[in-house]
Amino acid sequence: MRLFLLNIVALSLIGCAQSGTQTDAAKPIVFEVTGPQAAQAFDRLDRIRVRTFTRQGLRRSEVTGLSCTATGTGLRATFTSPATLAAPTYRGRTDPITISCTRRLETTQTVSRQITPVNTTKDNLDSGLRIGVSSNDGVNIRLGVSIRDKTRDRFDYPATALIDFPG
Repeated sequence: MRLFLLNIVALSLIGCAQSGTQTDAAKPIVFEVTGPQAAQAFDRLDRIRVRTFTRQGLRRSEVTGLSCTATGTGLRATFTSPATLAAPTYRGRTDPITISCTRRLETTQTVSRQITPVNTTKDNLDSGLRIGVSSNDGVNIRLGVSIRDKTRDRFDYPATALIDFPG
């Protein structure tokens, strides 16, 4: 019985070690802080997968190993594509991030793309006065007021950013 339990523990540890090495390869790139931030409004880190492609007509081919830079308000990160960014989001306001990647062939091409966060709180809530009237077996009047504290709004970045170079 002891031998059986030792085998299970050993197999579990081997499984953990293997999965740990796989996830280290996909470890997200963390931004360096280059300016003052609203630390009190920090919410969480959103993961943005950045991939680079060449595009010729309708055909798209992925290009790897390109040098890229991501900058935002008081933030900067340098990385090689493809990569996963850990982009900070803030309650109340989150600014866009600009991702620029450079490809060197006969000439140097740089392509930039702005990644704009979406205010999910605003999309999920209606602000203002709502009045509804319904009638099944009589008249039912509902009156509601929705008040939103904009400093608590939640922002989300898209999960993927695709950077397209012309063919």
